[in-house]
Amino acid sequence: MKKQFFLAALMIICIVCTAACADPIITDSEATAWIAENNYLYLQNAEGRISQMPLEMTDLLQMTKDELICQTKDGRTIAVKKDGTGSRTVVQTAELPQDTRVELSAEGVLKLNGATISKSALQAVSDGTFLYYTEKMGELYLLRVSPMQSDMQPLTVGSRDANAAQLTGRTIPEPLYVTVSKEAVVVTVSDHRVIVMNLMDGTTEEQEALSTQTQAACKANGALYRYTRAKDGSWVIESGVAEEAATMKPAATDTPKPAETAKPTATPKPTATPKTTSQESLIDDDGTVHYGARGNTVKKIQKRLADLGYPVGSVDGKYGTDTQIAIDLFCDAIAVKSHDYITKKVQNKLFADDAPICVNFDMYLPLKKGDKGANVRYMQKRLKELGYDPGKVDGDYGKNTVAAVSKFQSAYDIAREPNEKPGEVASRDMLITLYSKDTKPQIGTAASIEGGASNFK
Repeated sequence: MKKQFFLAALMIICIVCTAACADPIITDSEATAWIAENNYLYLQNAEGRISQMPLEMTDLLQMTKDELICQTKDGRTIAVKKDGTGSRTVVQTAELPQDTRVELSAEGVLKLNGATISKSALQAVSDGTFLYYTEKMGELYLLRVSPMQSDMQPLTVGSRDANAAQLTGRTIPEPLYVTVSKEAVVVTVSDHRVIVMNLMDGTTEEQEALSTQTQAACKANGALYRYTRAKDGSWVIESGVAEEAATMKPAATDTPKPAETAKPTATPKPTATPKTTSQESLIDDDGTVHYGARGNTVKKIQKRLADLGYPVGSVDGKYGTDTQIAIDLFCDAIAVKSHDYITKKVQNKLFADDAPICVNFDMYLPLKKGDKGANVRYMQKRLKELGYDPGKVDGDYGKNTVAAVSKFQSAYDIAREPNEKPGEVASRDMLITLYSKDTKPQIGTAASIEGGASNFK
């Protein structure tokens, strides 16, 4: 009875859609959570770090200041901390925000903080800054965007929020469901196509229907997820495999190709013995994958690391520095010494159901001469990209790294403690400057010519 009372209260205070009071993805001004592979819960914090919670979810109900309230497969209503470090069972109540109340009645009356903003709304969802809702006007369906707060600051042209605001009034096909993340507003339409409106660059992409069961979709961490409804109305990941964002392109009609003229059959040549490429030779017979390897095996490892929240960089099938950093951190988490390779035994631990998620990586952790590990390697990589050569990116804070840090400290006038020798301590303030997207490569370096290190947010 208490649980029913709690859920009824949520329906009044939460963002309510006509079909259900829950979503497969939910976001606010700080965090984003979504149901992904294996129907597990994924959480992305304000810094972009992703954590996987090995809990099978059916609904995401509400974001509070510190927690996400959701429904598990076994029927429990639980609250998960936004940083992904733990959860607790919700018995009766929760700390819900009171200053951004959204109510949508069965008749389509949509209210924001008590004020009616639409009398013909179909669905509504929020990202903590804007309220996105659909409505029918005559024979047309429109997407509307309304600020959640009246005192909203002026928007910067080309920013995520400016791109979001420009979506208001856009004509869309008859919508089934609308979701919003930090990356995109996604509309699943009545013929089960998916329209992705990217908030980061303002572009729109259309995805063809893959199934008549698709009822909703969302974009998170660069991937498109599709969902269907279970008989009880809860959300289920449709395929268990997300489509990579790189594969999403605007729909276009293929131009027929002229038929090729058949060529005379050539005399068969003796079959040559296949040559082993340098990348293939970096994967041993026992399954050990070495630094520099490429291919699907590496891509699979990268994706699993990324799913667990490790900073793997691009999932591109190339075992480079970013992949090594992620492997270093994973090895630390399972108390195994890391190398410039990953053994089959470590891979088995990586793909195990109880593989540890990445919760302790602090890229701004102060470092000093003599330190070793993934944080040092991460710093060396960034220094190298900016033109301050630390020597080999090996995770060892030695004399070459000291020299590179010293040059960076001098270039950006980084303060040092009394009696602290130049370059021997990388303070938190220095690392914040180092990783800032506003910190540009030295003029004349290869990195400056190529446009700088874009992978640091």
